[in-house]
Amino acid sequence: MNNIKNMKKETKTLFIIIGIVIAIAIASAIITFTTNSKNDTIDLEASKESIETELSEIQSRFEALSKEIVSDDNKTLKDGYSEEQQQLFNTILSKISDFETFITESKKNKNLGEEEYYQQFSEKVSEVQNLITVLDNDIHTNKEEFIKIYTLLGKQFEELKNALVSDDGKSLKEQYKYYQTDFDNIIQSIGALQPEADEKDQNQEFFDNLTKKGKDISSQITVLGRKTGIRLPLE
Repeated sequence: MNNIKNMKKETKTLFIIIGIVIAIAIASAIITFTTNSKNDTIDLEASKESIETELSEIQSRFEALSKEIVSDDNKTLKDGYSEEQQQLFNTILSKISDFETFITESKKNKNLGEEEYYQQFSEKVSEVQNLITVLDNDIHTNKEEFIKIYTLLGKQFEELKNALVSDDGKSLKEQYKYYQTDFDNIIQSIGALQPEADEKDQNQEFFDNLTKKGKDISSQITVLGRKTGIRLPLE
């Protein structure tokens, strides 16, 4: 962690704190159970190396992100970032600091086996990795077209549903029965979006892909609107 010494002055304090916490985490993770190991069925060396690698990645990624977005006070983000991004940044800092607390408490817990310890610690480290990915993607992705198309899509579908669907909330009104298949296809297309919407790595490719699919569904709705004579918003 010699690179901490070369950091810029305005973010030096923040990075030193992060670096120290992670250094302690790496060292403590390695020695916590090796001094009194009772379980030889797991590959301790592989577990330690995996956690150490992830912690080093966290330090590198979070340092780079912080250099870009943190203001001179080392606490708040520069102008132009949202309150939600500030809160996420604070959450990441808090969870990194919690590494040391977890390690300290684990050493005192005589009932915690080494396999469970490494599993729990790995989950905490992976959670921080995911949060950094979320913040990084949120800052570096262009979501304007995505927001625009899904705002339009929501309005279009609401108008279409109100006009076509009968009082039972399921079937189409009698005069629109002929278009049941078209309507069902739209429902299926919307439902197919859900697994993709749950993707953790929501990068630019993710938003571009969903934007394209949103446009396709919007086109389906527009076509059905024309067939049924229902006026729908187009932008």
